[in-house]
This record gives sequence, C-alpha cells and structure tokens, in this order.
Amino acid sequence: LREVNMIERARQKRVFEGSMPPMTDESSLELRRTMMSEQELREWRVREDEIHEMQDERVAQFAAQLRHAADEINKTWEDRVEHVRQIKLTEKDKALSAIQRRRIKALRKLSDGRKAVDAEESRAKRDIVRDYADYSSSVYAPVTREGKVTQDKLSHQYEIDPALLSGLQRIEALEASLPESALH
Repeated sequence: LREVNMIERARQKRVFEGSMPPMTDESSLELRRTMMSEQELREWRVREDEIHEMQDERVAQFAAQLRHAADEINKTWEDRVEHVRQIKLTEKDKALSAIQRRRIKALRKLSDGRKAVDAEESRAKRDIVRDYADYSSSVYAPVTREGKVTQDKLSHQYEIDPALLSGLQRIEALEASLPESALH
C-alpha cells in the first residue's frame, strides 16, 4: 500500500512538473515559485502523515509486545501458583493419609483391647475359695443389680404383722412379748 502511494505521488509530481509554466518571464517565474512552494508544503504534509503513521504502527507494535510480555509473565506466575498449589495438595493428601493410618491403627488397638478384655472375662473361672474368703464378695452380699435378691434366713422371726399395731392394747401386748434387752 505504501509503495502504491509512492508511485501515485511520483506520477502526480511528474504531472505537476509538466503543468508548470516555463521560466520565460518574471510573472511566470513568480507563479512557478509559488506553485513549487505549495507543492513542497504538500510533500511535507504527506511526509509528516507518513511519519505519524509509522509512529502509530511502532506504538501499536510496542503495546502489543508489552501485552505479550505481560501475558507471558502472568502465565509464568499462574504456572508457579498452580505448581505450588499442586505441591500443597499433595502434602495435604499425604498428611490426611497419615492421619487416617494412625486412626485405623488406634481403632485396631482399641478393638484388640476389647477383644482381649472380653476373652479374659470369658476365660476367667470363678475362684470359689477366694469368693468365700472375701466377706465383701457377692457370695455373702450379692448385688441386686445383677438380679440376685437374697432374703435373710431368719427374717421370719422379725416380721411384724401390721394387725398387731392397730390398737393400744395390741402394742402393749407386743411390748410384753419382747425380751427385756430389746426395749433398752
């Protein structure tokens, strides 16, 4: 496009030079001088426009290079961030798997401990001699929460009929039947 414009200007210049008046007299010389100065001004304007176009192109190229460089830098930083993120994810996964392994190990230990306690309880046979030697054992005083309710063998002697306590005479009769040591 630029070369086409240069060829077009060269043609116009030849046409212009061909249309200039001859240098025969003073008036034609003056006319020729004014026409040449006008032509020179037009050429300067064209040249200035070309310079402005070249500067605009260079500025556009420079801006494109800057954008490209900025994009490259951003891509580099994004790659670095992604790399660090992947490293951190890997570390997190390793930590989680280590925690999971420790958790499973602890659960297995607890399970083994429970099995050992259950097995020990099932294997433990009753030591009859020790039970009867220990007066606080369940042989002498069974625990009611285990479902064993004992009654005193001599409890029938201490049972009181509520009918005996219904009147004053009956209470006096009850007191008379009691031994003297029970009253004091």
